[in-house]
Amino acid sequence: MLGRKSSYSFVRKVVEIWTENKTEATSKASKANPSTNLYTNSILEQWVKDPPIGENRAAAQKITQEFFSKKKNDSLDLNSLTLTSLPNIFNDPCFSKLKFLDLSNNRLEALPESFGNLQALTRLSLTSNQLI
Repeated sequence: MLGRKSSYSFVRKVVEIWTENKTEATSKASKANPSTNLYTNSILEQWVKDPPIGENRAAAQKITQEFFSKKKNDSLDLNSLTLTSLPNIFNDPCFSKLKFLDLSNNRLEALPESFGNLQALTRLSLTSNQLI
């Protein structure tokens, strides 16, 4: 069993490592996509890992991150990427001005819960999907 001095040193070292890693990750993410938050990037990164065969989630991530970096962009085109799902990221403030979303020619079976937050959306294309 660790003594008080040893356990204090151990906890202090863990906090130092965590702080260093958090600062490095925050710095990288803010340089890559300054207009989006870390939480949304984290969700996108998890969603891209191990996609179903044939799904082009990496391209969807790239297109979405490009959307984040354009301040006056009001449209997002994710058509023909054979996506079966979308990440639950539409509550991010970056989507508050999204007016046109093209999700046609995918294999979507459902839309994420945060999809209801797209208040400015005026055009939505969902043709050729598997929505029920």
